[in-house]
Amino acid sequence: MPYNHEHEYLDPRWHRKKAKILQRDGRQCRIEGCGETVALEVHHIRYLPIHVWDYPDKLLLTVCGYHHNRLTRQQRAERGRKAVRARRAIMRNTARAYTRKKSLRRRR
Repeated sequence: MPYNHEHEYLDPRWHRKKAKILQRDGRQCRIEGCGETVALEVHHIRYLPIHVWDYPDKLLLTVCGYHHNRLTRQQRAERGRKAVRARRAIMRNTARAYTRKKSLRRRR
């Protein structure tokens, strides 16, 4: 089960970290060609099972709400694709093992 950060976004330590990232990025969306300066959010480039205020700065990026939604959807889709690939690999390996056992039984 993934680590749930929702309750941590109310913590003052997160607010300090967010302010630091916004300041670092010049208080504008860092997506090339955007430059939006209102409704800014801090995007987690990669999710880790640690407190949000302990994330390395290099894994946090200032983006506008529009780009944050797009980036988050892309990340979720990629995680979904990885999960599907993993399930398929398990099914393939299970099928191979079953076929192998079946062929060994026929030889006897």
